[in-house]
Amino acid sequence: MKSIIMTAQDAREFEKLGGLTITKPIKPAPAAYVEGAQMLESTEAPGRWYVADTDGEPLLDSGNVFDPPVQPGDIVFLREPWHRLKNPSDGEPSDRVILAADSTVAEGQTSYKWSSPVSMPEEAARRFAVVSKVEPIYNENVAVWSITLEAVTKGAAEAGEAGALPYSGAPSPEEGSNYYTYAGDMSPEDHQHMVDAINADRARLAEVQDRLIRIDLRRRELAYLNFEGRENVDPNDRAALLEEDSMLDAEQAELAKEEANLRHTLEDAGAPDPTTEDHARERLVMVQRLRGSVVSDYIEKHPEIDRAGELGQEATEEITRADNDLAAEERDLAAYLEAIDAAADDPPGKERPAGNGEPAPHDPPEDEEVGSFTLGKCNYCGREWGVTLEGAKGGGYPTQKTANAAATRVCDCPEAVENRKPEIGVAFAVTTGACRYCGQLQEVGPHPSQAAADETATEVCSCPSARTARRIAEQIEDAQSRVNRLFGEGAEDLGFKPIAGDGAIELLERVVELIARGPISSASLNIRGQCKAKFSITSKGKIKVSRSETRSCDLEAGE
Repeated sequence: MKSIIMTAQDAREFEKLGGLTITKPIKPAPAAYVEGAQMLESTEAPGRWYVADTDGEPLLDSGNVFDPPVQPGDIVFLREPWHRLKNPSDGEPSDRVILAADSTVAEGQTSYKWSSPVSMPEEAARRFAVVSKVEPIYNENVAVWSITLEAVTKGAAEAGEAGALPYSGAPSPEEGSNYYTYAGDMSPEDHQHMVDAINADRARLAEVQDRLIRIDLRRRELAYLNFEGRENVDPNDRAALLEEDSMLDAEQAELAKEEANLRHTLEDAGAPDPTTEDHARERLVMVQRLRGSVVSDYIEKHPEIDRAGELGQEATEEITRADNDLAAEERDLAAYLEAIDAAADDPPGKERPAGNGEPAPHDPPEDEEVGSFTLGKCNYCGREWGVTLEGAKGGGYPTQKTANAAATRVCDCPEAVENRKPEIGVAFAVTTGACRYCGQLQEVGPHPSQAAADETATEVCSCPSARTARRIAEQIEDAQSRVNRLFGEGAEDLGFKPIAGDGAIELLERVVELIARGPISSASLNIRGQCKAKFSITSKGKIKVSRSETRSCDLEAGE
């Protein structure tokens, strides 16, 4: 069975959405891009592609044939970061494996050393897919295959790979049909009719969910106008606003029922059945991609513009309108998802943190619960110690970092003893910190200063701003690690020489930080006499770090 390599994050998204569209580099890479060039599928050999000019004529005499790694209809299993567990009795490798995407090890706790997905054996696979679409994305800046995968069960994958259709793992033929296989009493024609009907249901589900998103946004706006912002509304308009809200409420209820029925039908058929939230997240990614290629897409549909050499006023206006429409949809989807995330952070009936120094009445999420870390590791020798924090909920420390610090304070290894700072009396230490974003108070254990306690409180706070800050910090740390692998001491492992010059690495690390925080979206720097460094944001929101000289190397998140 063929395989597709995925990062742990992509595997989680695949599992959650029931499918995913990914990109893979076109190998071998096409020759230097020629303005107006495009990739076309061969009519003589479907599934093969070649580079052509705007008239469809091949641009190269030889070596101009490109085969994607998979074809539509292929059954594949996912290769992911993995780890083989050991037998507790003898310490030897066992037959049991764990996949990084399924790992529930909390941040800071002992984790597994993940092996490369390239080495993952087929028998360890837990996710399988059918390839529904393969097409190239080819322009001046990128040459990749866009591969759309849809999840299937292991049984359906094995049957499809063996060519054993009709296949059914159900107890009876009536229960055996699903989106990808059909029971023995179905003809191929009836099976195609069934697939067409399911695809129609999927299209209708997308329409219903798009409308539910628009209704949700409008009702939130009406709620503001009818309550918090009613002083800004003409009294003569209030009745109309209330009537509109009532009509939308009724429509929302009907659409919610239709959505539930469609998802239930699709689930029974074995087809993807995303929730409205899943649909919004997938649509947001697609809209962001479309915004990034609105000009090239327009030119591709109007090849005469290439020959003219410039965009006319009519074309410019049409491109602007298309970009404005996509920007408006992007704002709406982002607003909808922000509201969903805010509701998850502060469920109905729970008060939001006041931000006035009073502790919030609700507990943090389970994975960030204060007092849950009662086992720490010495930062020097790695030995584990049981640690308790008097007065804290659960008797434990708020984060693994603080638990490790407590373990280091009690460890008797030479390094810990030599580097141990004078003890701070618990009675005099600062034990309560405030989140710098929302002001919520947290019990964080003894800290030498209020600033240190506030820093820990911010690290464990569940407010949206703190969570966003943590994600950005992780993105920066991940990208800076790739900078050091490509340009620093780790460059030799990839066949490059570390770059020379005081402050050069620090400058590159600062660039990825600026990209993560948003002021810039891409950058290119020439390192005199050595190489060129390029930084950009991928379609999945990851920071891509590239080094090019006589040979090139790209590193993305998870690689």
